[in-house]
Amino acid sequence: MKKNTLGKVLCAVYCLTCFGVNAFAKERGVMGQEASLFLTLQNINLGTLSKREDKRTYLTTIVLEKERINEKTLRVFYENAYELYKKGDYERAKELSARILAMDPGFMDAQLLLESSSRTRGGRLLTERELLQEKFMEGKYLYEEGRYEDAAKVWEEILAINPNHSNAQKWLEKAQTEMSQEYLLRGDMAYKSGRLDVALDAWYSALELNKNNPELTARIASTESELRAERVERGIKTAMDYYRKGLLLRTYVSLERVLEIVPGEPRASKLIKEVKGEIAAGYIKAGRNSYDRRNYTNAISNWNKAAMWGYNKKYVNTLISRANKQMQREDELKEDRARKAREAAERAAALAEKEEEERIKAALQEELKASGDVKDKILSTGGVSEENKRAAEEHYLRGLAHFQNGEYEKARDEWMLAKQFNPNHTESDAGLKRIEQMYGTAQ
Repeated sequence: MKKNTLGKVLCAVYCLTCFGVNAFAKERGVMGQEASLFLTLQNINLGTLSKREDKRTYLTTIVLEKERINEKTLRVFYENAYELYKKGDYERAKELSARILAMDPGFMDAQLLLESSSRTRGGRLLTERELLQEKFMEGKYLYEEGRYEDAAKVWEEILAINPNHSNAQKWLEKAQTEMSQEYLLRGDMAYKSGRLDVALDAWYSALELNKNNPELTARIASTESELRAERVERGIKTAMDYYRKGLLLRTYVSLERVLEIVPGEPRASKLIKEVKGEIAAGYIKAGRNSYDRRNYTNAISNWNKAAMWGYNKKYVNTLISRANKQMQREDELKEDRARKAREAAERAAALAEKEEEERIKAALQEELKASGDVKDKILSTGGVSEENKRAAEEHYLRGLAHFQNGEYEKARDEWMLAKQFNPNHTESDAGLKRIEQMYGTAQ
Protein backbone atom coordinates (compact mmCIF):
# COMPACT_ATOMS: atom_id res chain seq x y z
CA MET A 1 0.00 0.00 0.00
CA LYS A 2 1.39 3.41 -0.94
CA LYS A 3 1.91 6.10 1.66
CA ASN A 4 -0.86 8.43 0.41
CA THR A 5 -3.36 5.53 0.15
CA LEU A 6 -2.57 4.40 3.66
CA GLY A 7 -3.00 7.96 4.89
CA LYS A 8 -6.45 8.22 3.29
CA VAL A 9 -7.55 4.95 4.86
CA LEU A 10 -6.30 6.00 8.26
CA CYS A 11 -7.99 9.38 7.93
CA ALA A 12 -11.27 7.66 7.10
CA VAL A 13 -10.93 5.37 10.08
CA TYR A 14 -10.03 8.32 12.24
CA CYS A 15 -13.11 10.27 11.15
CA LEU A 16 -15.35 7.29 11.91
CA THR A 17 -13.63 6.91 15.26
CA CYS A 18 -14.29 10.51 16.16
CA PHE A 19 -17.92 10.21 15.06
CA GLY A 20 -18.62 7.13 17.15
CA VAL A 21 -16.67 8.21 20.17
CA ASN A 22 -18.04 11.76 20.22
CA ALA A 23 -21.58 10.50 19.96
CA PHE A 24 -21.56 7.53 22.30
CA ALA A 25 -18.37 7.02 24.31
CA LYS A 26 -17.29 10.29 25.90
CA GLU A 27 -18.01 8.92 29.37
CA ARG A 28 -15.57 6.03 28.79
CA GLY A 29 -12.57 8.25 27.95
CA VAL A 30 -12.02 6.41 24.71
CA MET A 31 -11.88 9.35 22.33
CA GLY A 32 -8.49 10.76 23.28
CA GLN A 33 -6.79 7.37 23.26
CA GLU A 34 -8.18 6.24 19.88
CA ALA A 35 -7.66 9.62 18.21
CA SER A 36 -4.05 9.86 19.35
CA LEU A 37 -3.32 6.38 18.02
CA PHE A 38 -4.76 7.19 14.59
CA LEU A 39 -3.07 10.59 14.41
CA THR A 40 0.26 8.92 15.13
CA LEU A 41 -0.28 6.52 12.24
CA GLN A 42 -1.54 9.29 9.98
CA ASN A 43 1.61 11.36 10.38
CA ILE A 44 4.05 8.55 9.54
CA ASN A 45 6.75 9.68 7.09
CA LEU A 46 8.05 6.79 4.98
CA GLY A 47 10.49 9.07 3.18
CA THR A 48 13.11 8.58 5.88
CA LEU A 49 13.34 4.87 5.06
CA SER A 50 15.91 4.25 2.32
CA LYS A 51 15.53 0.57 1.56
CA ARG A 52 12.47 -0.81 -0.24
CA GLU A 53 12.43 -3.87 2.05
CA ASP A 54 12.45 -1.59 5.13
CA LYS A 55 9.47 0.33 3.76
CA ARG A 56 7.60 -2.87 2.99
CA THR A 57 8.21 -4.21 6.51
CA TYR A 58 7.21 -0.89 8.04
CA LEU A 59 4.02 -0.71 6.01
CA THR A 60 3.15 -4.27 7.01
CA THR A 61 3.53 -3.28 10.65
CA ILE A 62 1.31 -0.25 10.12
CA VAL A 63 -1.39 -2.32 8.40
CA LEU A 64 -1.40 -4.87 11.22
CA GLU A 65 -1.59 -2.12 13.81
CA LYS A 66 -4.43 -0.48 11.88
CA GLU A 67 -6.36 -3.75 11.80
CA ARG A 68 -5.88 -4.21 15.54
CA ILE A 69 -7.09 -0.70 16.26
CA ASN A 70 -9.99 -1.09 13.81
CA GLU A 71 -11.17 -4.23 15.59
CA LYS A 72 -10.94 -2.58 18.98
CA THR A 73 -12.68 0.57 17.77
CA LEU A 74 -15.48 -1.25 15.97
CA ARG A 75 -16.11 -3.31 19.09
CA VAL A 76 -16.58 -0.01 21.00
CA PHE A 77 -19.02 1.14 18.30
CA TYR A 78 -20.95 -2.11 18.55
CA GLU A 79 -21.25 -1.85 22.32
CA ASN A 80 -22.64 1.66 21.95
CA ALA A 81 -25.04 0.54 19.22
CA TYR A 82 -26.20 -2.32 21.44
CA GLU A 83 -26.81 0.10 24.32
CA LEU A 84 -28.94 2.22 21.98
CA TYR A 85 -30.84 -0.88 20.88
CA LYS A 86 -31.60 -1.90 24.46
CA LYS A 87 -32.87 1.64 25.20
CA GLY A 88 -35.25 1.36 22.25
CA ASP A 89 -33.40 3.85 20.05
CA TYR A 90 -33.57 1.54 17.05
CA GLU A 91 -32.95 4.17 14.38
CA ARG A 92 -29.64 5.27 15.87
CA ALA A 93 -28.67 1.66 16.58
CA LYS A 94 -29.40 0.81 12.95
CA GLU A 95 -27.42 3.82 11.70
CA LEU A 96 -24.34 2.94 13.75
CA SER A 97 -24.60 -0.76 12.84
CA ALA A 98 -24.64 0.20 9.16
CA ARG A 99 -21.51 2.33 9.67
CA ILE A 100 -19.77 -0.57 11.37
CA LEU A 101 -20.62 -2.90 8.47
CA ALA A 102 -19.35 -0.32 5.99
CA MET A 103 -15.96 -0.63 7.69
CA ASP A 104 -16.11 -4.40 8.24
CA PRO A 105 -18.80 -6.31 6.28
CA GLY A 106 -17.90 -9.46 8.18
CA PHE A 107 -18.79 -8.08 11.62
CA MET A 108 -21.54 -10.61 12.35
CA ASP A 109 -22.76 -9.04 15.61
CA ALA A 110 -23.31 -5.72 13.85
CA GLN A 111 -25.11 -7.48 11.00
CA LEU A 112 -27.46 -9.16 13.48
CA LEU A 113 -28.04 -5.89 15.31
CA LEU A 114 -28.85 -4.13 12.03
CA GLU A 115 -31.32 -6.85 11.15
CA SER A 116 -32.91 -6.70 14.60
CA SER A 117 -33.20 -2.90 14.44
CA SER A 118 -34.90 -3.10 11.03
CA ARG A 119 -37.51 -5.87 11.64
CA THR A 120 -41.06 -4.57 11.21
CA ARG A 121 -44.55 -6.05 11.15
CA GLY A 122 -47.39 -4.19 9.42
CA GLY A 123 -45.27 -1.06 9.15
CA ARG A 124 -44.46 -1.18 12.87
CA LEU A 125 -40.94 -1.79 14.19
CA LEU A 126 -40.87 -4.97 16.26
CA THR A 127 -39.97 -4.70 19.91
CA GLU A 128 -37.01 -6.72 21.11
CA ARG A 129 -39.32 -9.22 22.80
CA GLU A 130 -41.34 -9.72 19.62
CA LEU A 131 -38.21 -10.04 17.51
CA LEU A 132 -36.64 -12.62 19.83
CA GLN A 133 -39.85 -14.62 20.02
CA GLU A 134 -40.08 -14.66 16.24
CA LYS A 135 -36.48 -15.81 15.89
CA PHE A 136 -36.98 -18.40 18.63
CA MET A 137 -39.89 -19.94 16.71
CA GLU A 138 -37.78 -19.90 13.55
CA GLY A 139 -35.16 -21.90 15.43
CA LYS A 140 -37.73 -24.42 16.64
CA TYR A 141 -39.03 -24.90 13.11
CA LEU A 142 -35.50 -25.61 11.87
CA TYR A 143 -34.93 -27.98 14.78
CA GLU A 144 -38.08 -29.95 14.02
CA GLU A 145 -36.95 -30.19 10.39
CA GLY A 146 -33.75 -31.83 11.61
CA ARG A 147 -31.62 -28.84 10.60
CA TYR A 148 -29.85 -28.67 13.93
CA GLU A 149 -26.91 -26.55 12.82
CA ASP A 150 -29.18 -23.86 11.32
CA ALA A 151 -31.34 -23.89 14.43
CA ALA A 152 -28.28 -23.52 16.65
CA LYS A 153 -27.15 -20.45 14.68
CA VAL A 154 -30.55 -18.78 15.18
CA TRP A 155 -30.51 -19.40 18.94
CA GLU A 156 -26.93 -18.14 19.13
CA GLU A 157 -28.13 -14.92 17.49
CA ILE A 158 -30.85 -14.62 20.14
CA LEU A 159 -28.31 -15.07 22.93
CA ALA A 160 -26.07 -12.44 21.33
CA ILE A 161 -28.96 -9.97 21.76
CA ASN A 162 -30.17 -11.28 25.11
CA PRO A 163 -27.67 -13.55 26.91
CA ASN A 164 -30.31 -14.30 29.57
CA HIS A 165 -32.82 -15.84 27.16
CA SER A 166 -33.28 -19.17 28.97
CA ASN A 167 -35.39 -20.88 26.30
CA ALA A 168 -32.83 -20.09 23.60
CA GLN A 169 -30.06 -21.42 25.83
CA LYS A 170 -31.99 -24.63 26.60
CA TRP A 171 -32.85 -25.34 22.98
CA LEU A 172 -29.34 -24.46 21.84
CA GLU A 173 -28.02 -27.13 24.20
CA LYS A 174 -30.55 -29.62 22.80
CA ALA A 175 -29.48 -28.77 19.24
CA GLN A 176 -25.84 -29.16 20.19
CA THR A 177 -26.60 -32.53 21.76
CA GLU A 178 -28.30 -33.67 18.57
CA MET A 179 -25.41 -32.34 16.48
CA SER A 180 -22.96 -34.12 18.76
CA GLN A 181 -24.86 -37.38 18.26
CA GLU A 182 -24.81 -36.89 14.50
CA TYR A 183 -21.06 -36.34 14.54
CA LEU A 184 -20.66 -39.44 16.70
CA LEU A 185 -22.62 -41.54 14.20
CA ARG A 186 -20.64 -40.14 11.27
CA GLY A 187 -17.41 -40.92 13.09
CA ASP A 188 -18.54 -44.48 13.90
CA MET A 189 -19.48 -45.14 10.28
CA ALA A 190 -16.17 -43.75 9.00
CA TYR A 191 -14.26 -45.83 11.54
CA LYS A 192 -16.02 -49.03 10.48
CA SER A 193 -15.09 -48.34 6.84
CA GLY A 194 -11.45 -47.81 7.81
CA ARG A 195 -11.40 -44.05 7.24
CA LEU A 196 -9.74 -43.18 10.52
CA ASP A 197 -8.91 -39.56 9.68
CA VAL A 198 -12.53 -38.84 8.71
CA ALA A 199 -13.72 -40.54 11.91
CA LEU A 200 -11.41 -38.39 14.02
CA ASP A 201 -12.62 -35.18 12.35
CA ALA A 202 -16.23 -36.09 13.15
CA TRP A 203 -15.46 -37.13 16.75
CA TYR A 204 -13.52 -33.93 17.41
CA SER A 205 -16.53 -31.94 16.20
CA ALA A 206 -18.72 -33.98 18.58
CA LEU A 207 -16.31 -33.40 21.46
CA GLU A 208 -16.35 -29.66 20.80
CA LEU A 209 -20.11 -29.68 21.32
CA ASN A 210 -20.01 -32.06 24.27
CA LYS A 211 -16.76 -31.73 26.16
CA ASN A 212 -17.92 -33.85 29.11
CA ASN A 213 -17.66 -37.17 27.32
CA PRO A 214 -14.74 -39.21 28.72
CA GLU A 215 -15.66 -42.23 26.61
CA LEU A 216 -15.33 -40.18 23.42
CA THR A 217 -12.04 -38.70 24.61
CA ALA A 218 -10.64 -42.19 25.17
CA ARG A 219 -11.91 -43.34 21.77
CA ILE A 220 -10.24 -40.38 20.07
CA ALA A 221 -6.94 -41.06 21.84
CA SER A 222 -7.08 -44.74 20.86
CA THR A 223 -7.91 -43.96 17.24
CA GLU A 224 -5.15 -41.33 17.06
CA SER A 225 -2.68 -44.04 18.13
CA GLU A 226 -4.18 -46.44 15.63
CA LEU A 227 -3.95 -43.86 12.84
CA ARG A 228 -0.34 -43.07 13.71
CA ALA A 229 0.51 -46.78 13.63
CA GLU A 230 -1.25 -47.13 10.28
CA ARG A 231 0.63 -44.17 8.82
CA VAL A 232 3.92 -45.51 10.18
CA GLU A 233 3.34 -48.92 8.58
CA ARG A 234 2.32 -47.32 5.31
CA GLY A 235 5.36 -45.02 5.40
CA ILE A 236 7.79 -47.85 6.11
CA LYS A 237 6.25 -49.96 3.34
CA THR A 238 6.65 -47.07 0.90
CA ALA A 239 10.23 -46.54 2.03
CA MET A 240 11.06 -50.22 1.55
CA ASP A 241 9.56 -50.19 -1.94
CA TYR A 242 11.76 -47.25 -2.87
CA TYR A 243 14.78 -48.91 -1.25
CA ARG A 244 14.37 -52.11 -3.28
CA LYS A 245 14.30 -49.99 -6.43
CA GLY A 246 17.50 -48.21 -5.42
CA LEU A 247 15.75 -44.83 -4.99
CA LEU A 248 17.69 -43.84 -1.89
CA LEU A 249 16.67 -40.17 -1.71
CA ARG A 250 12.96 -41.04 -1.90
CA THR A 251 13.54 -43.73 0.71
CA TYR A 252 15.10 -41.15 2.99
CA VAL A 253 12.21 -38.68 2.56
CA SER A 254 9.64 -41.40 3.33
CA LEU A 255 11.50 -42.41 6.49
CA GLU A 256 11.75 -38.77 7.57
CA ARG A 257 7.95 -38.52 7.37
CA VAL A 258 7.62 -41.66 9.49
CA LEU A 259 9.89 -40.14 12.13
CA GLU A 260 7.81 -36.95 12.10
CA ILE A 261 4.78 -39.07 13.03
CA VAL A 262 6.59 -41.17 15.67
CA PRO A 263 9.98 -39.69 16.61
CA GLY A 264 12.54 -42.39 17.30
CA GLU A 265 10.53 -45.21 15.64
CA PRO A 266 13.08 -48.09 15.81
CA ARG A 267 12.70 -49.54 12.32
CA ALA A 268 12.71 -46.17 10.62
CA SER A 269 15.65 -44.96 12.71
CA LYS A 270 17.73 -48.02 11.84
CA LEU A 271 16.91 -47.95 8.13
CA ILE A 272 17.43 -44.22 7.74
CA LYS A 273 20.92 -44.57 9.18
CA GLU A 274 21.74 -47.25 6.61
CA VAL A 275 20.25 -45.20 3.79
CA LYS A 276 22.29 -42.13 4.76
CA GLY A 277 25.42 -44.29 4.77
CA GLU A 278 24.68 -45.62 1.29
CA ILE A 279 23.93 -42.16 -0.07
CA ALA A 280 27.19 -40.85 1.40
CA ALA A 281 29.14 -43.82 0.00
CA GLY A 282 27.61 -43.11 -3.41
CA TYR A 283 28.94 -39.55 -3.30
CA ILE A 284 32.38 -40.84 -2.26
CA LYS A 285 32.42 -43.17 -5.26
CA ALA A 286 31.21 -40.45 -7.63
CA GLY A 287 33.94 -38.19 -6.31
CA ARG A 288 36.62 -40.80 -6.97
CA ASN A 289 35.37 -41.30 -10.53
CA SER A 290 35.57 -37.55 -11.12
CA TYR A 291 39.07 -37.51 -9.58
CA ASP A 292 40.21 -40.25 -11.96
CA ARG A 293 38.91 -38.15 -14.86
CA ARG A 294 40.85 -35.17 -13.44
CA ASN A 295 37.59 -33.30 -12.79
CA TYR A 296 38.77 -32.23 -9.36
CA THR A 297 36.11 -29.54 -8.80
CA ASN A 298 33.30 -32.05 -9.27
CA ALA A 299 35.14 -34.56 -7.07
CA ILE A 300 35.37 -32.05 -4.22
CA SER A 301 31.67 -31.18 -4.63
CA ASN A 302 30.69 -34.86 -4.31
CA TRP A 303 32.90 -35.40 -1.29
CA ASN A 304 31.39 -32.37 0.46
CA LYS A 305 27.95 -33.87 -0.12
CA ALA A 306 29.17 -37.15 1.34
CA ALA A 307 30.18 -35.27 4.50
CA MET A 308 26.72 -33.66 4.63
CA TRP A 309 25.21 -37.16 4.62
CA GLY A 310 27.32 -38.20 7.57
CA TYR A 311 30.48 -39.67 6.02
CA ASN A 312 33.65 -39.49 8.13
CA LYS A 313 34.65 -35.82 7.91
CA LYS A 314 38.33 -36.47 8.64
CA TYR A 315 38.57 -38.88 5.71
CA VAL A 316 36.59 -36.53 3.46
CA ASN A 317 38.92 -33.64 4.31
CA THR A 318 41.90 -35.85 3.40
CA LEU A 319 40.38 -36.57 -0.02
CA ILE A 320 39.62 -32.90 -0.62
CA SER A 321 43.15 -31.87 0.41
CA ARG A 322 44.61 -34.43 -2.00
CA ALA A 323 42.45 -33.09 -4.84
CA ASN A 324 43.45 -29.49 -4.12
CA LYS A 325 47.17 -30.41 -4.15
CA GLN A 326 46.76 -32.35 -7.39
CA MET A 327 44.99 -29.38 -8.99
CA GLN A 328 47.86 -27.14 -7.91
CA ARG A 329 50.49 -29.54 -9.31
CA GLU A 330 48.69 -29.85 -12.64
CA ASP A 331 48.31 -26.09 -12.88
CA GLU A 332 52.06 -25.75 -12.34
CA LEU A 333 52.75 -28.41 -15.00
CA LYS A 334 50.47 -26.64 -17.46
CA GLU A 335 52.29 -23.37 -16.84
CA ASP A 336 55.69 -25.07 -17.29
CA ARG A 337 54.58 -26.69 -20.54
CA ALA A 338 53.24 -23.37 -21.78
CA ARG A 339 56.54 -21.66 -20.92
CA LYS A 340 58.59 -24.32 -22.72
CA ALA A 341 56.32 -24.06 -25.75
CA ARG A 342 56.83 -20.29 -25.84
CA GLU A 343 60.62 -20.71 -25.60
CA ALA A 344 60.64 -23.33 -28.37
CA ALA A 345 58.61 -21.04 -30.60
CA GLU A 346 61.01 -18.17 -29.94
CA ARG A 347 64.02 -20.37 -30.76
CA ALA A 348 62.39 -21.57 -33.98
CA ALA A 349 61.63 -18.00 -35.00
CA ALA A 350 65.21 -16.92 -34.29
CA LEU A 351 66.59 -19.84 -36.31
CA ALA A 352 64.28 -19.05 -39.21
CA GLU A 353 65.38 -15.43 -39.12
CA LYS A 354 69.07 -16.44 -39.12
CA GLU A 355 68.52 -18.82 -42.04
CA GLU A 356 66.78 -16.06 -43.95
CA GLU A 357 69.72 -13.74 -43.38
CA GLU A 358 72.15 -16.40 -44.57
CA ARG A 359 70.06 -16.92 -47.69
CA ILE A 360 70.01 -13.19 -48.43
CA LYS A 361 73.77 -12.93 -47.94
CA ALA A 362 74.35 -15.85 -50.28
CA ALA A 363 72.14 -14.23 -52.88
CA LEU A 364 74.04 -10.95 -52.54
CA GLN A 365 77.34 -12.73 -52.95
CA GLU A 366 76.05 -14.34 -56.13
CA GLU A 367 74.97 -10.94 -57.40
CA LEU A 368 78.33 -9.42 -56.48
CA LYS A 369 80.12 -12.18 -58.37
CA ALA A 370 77.86 -11.67 -61.36
CA SER A 371 78.37 -7.91 -61.20
CA GLY A 372 82.13 -8.41 -61.15
CA ASP A 373 81.90 -10.28 -64.39
CA VAL A 374 79.82 -7.45 -65.82
CA LYS A 375 82.37 -4.87 -64.68
CA ASP A 376 85.16 -6.77 -66.38
CA LYS A 377 83.07 -6.84 -69.52
CA ILE A 378 82.42 -3.12 -69.32
CA LEU A 379 86.10 -2.33 -68.87
CA SER A 380 87.04 -4.53 -71.83
CA THR A 381 84.57 -2.80 -74.15
CA GLY A 382 85.33 0.73 -72.87
CA GLY A 383 81.72 1.89 -72.31
CA VAL A 384 78.43 1.35 -70.39
CA SER A 385 75.57 -0.26 -72.22
CA GLU A 386 71.98 0.81 -71.88
CA GLU A 387 71.16 -2.52 -70.22
CA ASN A 388 73.80 -1.92 -67.53
CA LYS A 389 72.55 1.62 -66.98
CA ARG A 390 69.05 0.22 -66.32
CA ALA A 391 70.46 -2.43 -63.95
CA ALA A 392 72.45 0.24 -62.09
CA GLU A 393 69.33 2.38 -61.73
CA GLU A 394 67.33 -0.58 -60.32
CA HIS A 395 70.02 -1.34 -57.75
CA TYR A 396 70.20 2.32 -56.82
CA LEU A 397 66.43 2.46 -56.22
CA ARG A 398 66.56 -0.72 -54.09
CA GLY A 399 69.38 0.79 -52.06
CA LEU A 400 67.41 3.99 -51.61
CA ALA A 401 64.41 1.96 -50.25
CA HIS A 402 66.71 0.13 -47.78
CA PHE A 403 68.24 3.42 -46.69
CA GLN A 404 64.82 4.93 -46.00
CA ASN A 405 63.96 1.86 -43.88
CA GLY A 406 67.15 2.24 -41.86
CA GLU A 407 68.76 -0.83 -43.46
CA TYR A 408 72.04 0.92 -44.21
CA GLU A 409 74.14 -2.22 -44.77
CA LYS A 410 71.72 -3.45 -47.45
CA ALA A 411 71.55 0.03 -48.98
CA ARG A 412 75.36 0.15 -49.25
CA ASP A 413 75.41 -3.28 -50.96
CA GLU A 414 72.83 -2.20 -53.53
CA TRP A 415 74.66 1.04 -54.34
CA MET A 416 77.93 -0.77 -54.71
CA LEU A 417 76.25 -3.11 -57.20
CA ALA A 418 74.92 -0.05 -59.05
CA LYS A 419 78.49 1.29 -59.27
CA GLN A 420 79.65 -2.00 -60.69
CA PHE A 421 77.05 -1.82 -63.48
CA ASN A 422 77.72 1.88 -64.04
CA PRO A 423 80.90 3.29 -62.51
CA ASN A 424 79.73 6.79 -63.41
CA HIS A 425 76.44 6.52 -61.38
CA THR A 426 76.70 9.73 -59.34
CA GLU A 427 73.56 9.10 -57.19
CA SER A 428 75.09 5.86 -55.87
CA ASP A 429 78.31 7.75 -55.16
CA ALA A 430 76.35 10.26 -53.10
CA GLY A 431 74.57 7.51 -51.15
CA LEU A 432 77.83 5.71 -50.37
CA LYS A 433 79.37 8.98 -49.27
CA ARG A 434 76.42 9.60 -46.94
CA ILE A 435 76.85 6.18 -45.34
CA GLU A 436 80.59 6.81 -45.00
CA GLN A 437 79.85 10.06 -43.18
CA MET A 438 77.44 8.26 -40.85
CA TYR A 439 79.65 5.22 -40.03
CA GLY A 440 83.15 6.32 -40.96
CA THR A 441 83.76 3.65 -43.58
CA ALA A 442 82.31 2.43 -46.83
CA GLN A 443 83.48 -0.65 -48.54
